[in-house]
Amino acid sequence: MRCSAHPACARGSAQHDPRVDAWLNSLLGQRYRYEVSETVARTGRGSLEGMEQRLNIGLMARAGTLLSSRGFILALVAAGIALRLLQYLANRSLWLDELRLTLNILERSYAGLTSPLDYNQGAPIGFLLLVKASTELFGRSEYALRLVPFIFGIVSVLLFYRVARDFIVPSAVPLAVALFAILPPLVYYSSEVKQYSGDVMATLLLLGMARPFAAARAYAIPRALLLALVGAVTLWISHAAVFTLAGIGVVILLPSFVRGDRRSRLAVPLVAGIWMLSLTAFYQVSLRHIASNQMLLQYWNQDFVPPSLSVSTAKWLVTHVADLFADPAHFRPPGVAMFAFAVGCAVAFLRNRSRFWLMISPLAFAFLAAALQKYPFGGRLLLFAVPLLILLVAEGAAIVAGITWDRAPAIAVILVGLLVFYPATEALESAVAPKGREEIKPVLAYVMAHRRDGDELYLYGPARFAFQYYAVMGGWKLPVMVGVDMQATEYSTLGDDLERLRGRGRMWVIFSHIRGDEDKFSLFYLDRIGHRTDAFSAQGAAAYLYDFREGPQGTVGR
Repeated sequence: MRCSAHPACARGSAQHDPRVDAWLNSLLGQRYRYEVSETVARTGRGSLEGMEQRLNIGLMARAGTLLSSRGFILALVAAGIALRLLQYLANRSLWLDELRLTLNILERSYAGLTSPLDYNQGAPIGFLLLVKASTELFGRSEYALRLVPFIFGIVSVLLFYRVARDFIVPSAVPLAVALFAILPPLVYYSSEVKQYSGDVMATLLLLGMARPFAAARAYAIPRALLLALVGAVTLWISHAAVFTLAGIGVVILLPSFVRGDRRSRLAVPLVAGIWMLSLTAFYQVSLRHIASNQMLLQYWNQDFVPPSLSVSTAKWLVTHVADLFADPAHFRPPGVAMFAFAVGCAVAFLRNRSRFWLMISPLAFAFLAAALQKYPFGGRLLLFAVPLLILLVAEGAAIVAGITWDRAPAIAVILVGLLVFYPATEALESAVAPKGREEIKPVLAYVMAHRRDGDELYLYGPARFAFQYYAVMGGWKLPVMVGVDMQATEYSTLGDDLERLRGRGRMWVIFSHIRGDEDKFSLFYLDRIGHRTDAFSAQGAAAYLYDFREGPQGTVGR
């Protein structure tokens, strides 16, 4: 019995098991008539139990039809786009990581962006050039800087719907689309001046283009050429695209070359050759500089697989695989998502092995790169894998819900509810008050509104990047002193640096990107050598006005 409701199943596959479809047909998808008839036959029309079960199944059928309807899923897609639009329109202040990349983009020419970046930054050249073009067309505002990541985020929502329809059972699609629409990291990174939303888009684009090749017995040269060119371009937009391309190569292209016809044996070397030429050029121009940056290697050191085989290595593996579901995916509680993911992997493997390996292989190759000390296996650098986790989590949840609905519907409700509740709550909160990180703009605006002639500025280390961008935008003319960065120094050095302020006049001391207790130490020291007369704070940033001609006479604001 073949699962005709699923397009991929209807087309057939060399690794497709019709027995699995027969089992799924009794549990999932848009086949509620089958479930109703089976229930009636089992319980009898006249019995009270049969009437109750027919009512429950009927309600389930109507609810399932609604949730699986094209209109409902498109509403979820629209919600995902709306959340990303609200986050983009919030126009939050640029934070430290964005600022460091932004200054490279604004201060360099197009050709200059192909050289190693300042401030220990690394980003794909294609992404840098697109953002540079946006600032040349639309100005240097945050909106212009974030336009490219925002477009990537919107395109990703549309691509994910298509990929979900092609890769998982129909009953899992609404949950998958809902999770992709509302998970906070996917929303947030769609309006950050970093490349991570491009990683997500590249993964989905390549998976969507590769899917027809998984079922094809022979490759059309024009279609193969299109896949080759798109893959070659995405390498310049997303570092993580190489893992998806590697998965496509091993799962689809290599078997096709071995077992395929003459056209396939011509198409596969063509595709692989174009990808390798693009990757080689990209490595020589850009990637080799990032791979040899010792500061970046040290920063991400804990996310590389330990080189020795030991108990600590096993612990690292378990911890980092589990952490995938908390960061970057942001599932809460992560254990529920891990359970659904395990079920989803088992079912996806049984249904269609090629599609299962396509979904899991990018993560496997990322892990291999981490074992070779070439790519960190953790945090935002794995955002590209979040759509893959969602697909398998949704499939697993749909399977469990289908199995338990008849006798223990509470299990299905609790499972799906736990997966959706926390991200939905955060999505609503961010829709009302979009997330920020270091709101330096209102702090600088307060200083501008309350400054006097003769005032000076002291910038705590990381604040200099924010001032460097916003000073140009706001036309600042105050004398500026740049302080040390506690990330690269000790408290004693910070104290010596603050001692420079003793005996000076009115000075605004500005903090941003505060880590640990350095602000408390700084304020304690400053209160000993000057008189605090004003203070203003916002999320992740603050300004304090001191008069260092006077000794301490009490403080204002904490």
